[in-house]
Amino acid sequence: MGTQQLTTPLVLRGQEAVRLQRVPFNERSFDEDWLQKLIFQHPALIPFHEIEPVFSDSLPVVRELPTPAGPLDILYINPKGFLSLVETKLWRNPEARRSVVAQIIDYAKEMARWTYDDLVKAIRQAGLKSSQDPLVEMMKQIAGEDFEEQRFIDRVSKNLRLGRSLLLIVGDGIQEGVEQMASFLQQAPQLGYQLALLEIGIYREQPGKDDLLFVQPRLLARTYEIPRAVVEIKVPVQLSDIEVTLRPEPGPEKAGRRRITEEEFFEELNKSANPEAVEFAKWVLDNAEDHGLEVDWRDSGPVLKYTDPELGTFFNFGQLRRNGMLAIDYLYWRFKELGLPLEICRNFLEEVAHLIPQASHRQFTTKSGKEKGEWIVFGKNPRSGDFPPFAPLNSKREKFMEAIDKAIGEIQKLGEK
Repeated sequence: MGTQQLTTPLVLRGQEAVRLQRVPFNERSFDEDWLQKLIFQHPALIPFHEIEPVFSDSLPVVRELPTPAGPLDILYINPKGFLSLVETKLWRNPEARRSVVAQIIDYAKEMARWTYDDLVKAIRQAGLKSSQDPLVEMMKQIAGEDFEEQRFIDRVSKNLRLGRSLLLIVGDGIQEGVEQMASFLQQAPQLGYQLALLEIGIYREQPGKDDLLFVQPRLLARTYEIPRAVVEIKVPVQLSDIEVTLRPEPGPEKAGRRRITEEEFFEELNKSANPEAVEFAKWVLDNAEDHGLEVDWRDSGPVLKYTDPELGTFFNFGQLRRNGMLAIDYLYWRFKELGLPLEICRNFLEEVAHLIPQASHRQFTTKSGKEKGEWIVFGKNPRSGDFPPFAPLNSKREKFMEAIDKAIGEIQKLGEK
């Protein structure tokens, strides 16, 4: 990722193409404070939804939020009660490149010790004065009569306690060394934060002509999830009874950053599968939003993704692969690592397996032999990677979506407890 860079945009006026000029942040009027003001006044510059849908509609609260680890540059929050911690850095400072990731994690670790009242107190200290709760007052103006005050406070409190937040580093040219430093995330595995790196490019038409500026934000990297250890302690406890296992690392397919386009997906699906598969895929993608699903385009095909605002995490209900196969091999791990009732996942897998002839819900042992997972496979003597075709689901597509709806309903009940 270190070789990535912003390419120069062009402005077209009729038949004329005007090449814009990059504004260097070492100019006196374009410094770190200016960058902070820019993204504070224009939160739309930050692609919260692309980073993780649960942080969508985030708005700036205060700048220079005081924490025991130092002042946080900008705090954002959305009506669902999810916090985003933002640090801005200009990369001409070598020290900034080395310390920024560790610094923002320190902020997150300190804030994980806060109560809701601690957060409100810090916001007031940062200058957001209000006779009422400043966060509640802010959300009421946005959500109006639909705003549920106690539910919002409960969510914020829970997210603080779990350290569940977005850590966002915004700079003018993020370096490879900073991307590699994302490994610091493992220093606090008990927290549920995500990290994203955002580069901001500023352009103008002519030197010194700053009445019209063009701003180009670009998401360079983000963590899809932070691996969690599963710790089993038997009572009474002896050292030999404590077992720690990590969920298996994703293979090259899941680790890759490339994302297939919809056009590429259907082009390859038409070559590898029958018309029934193509028809089913189109129907599912067209109706996904109506069932609370987001379509997340990955290299092998679209993933049907549900994000629960109460639990603050996502669930993958299957990937429609470009070879015509349906892979639902991640859902079980999500339930297990979150400590959620596995029966919800198993019932869903059973229901979907019954819709596809020769498909079955099976348990498999990982290569290490220490961990077991469950997903749907195909054939009389299936191996772990023998996923079923999704073409047979075309005539039963409504039942497929009903199975997803049912599982989502059970997940939502868990979040309400």
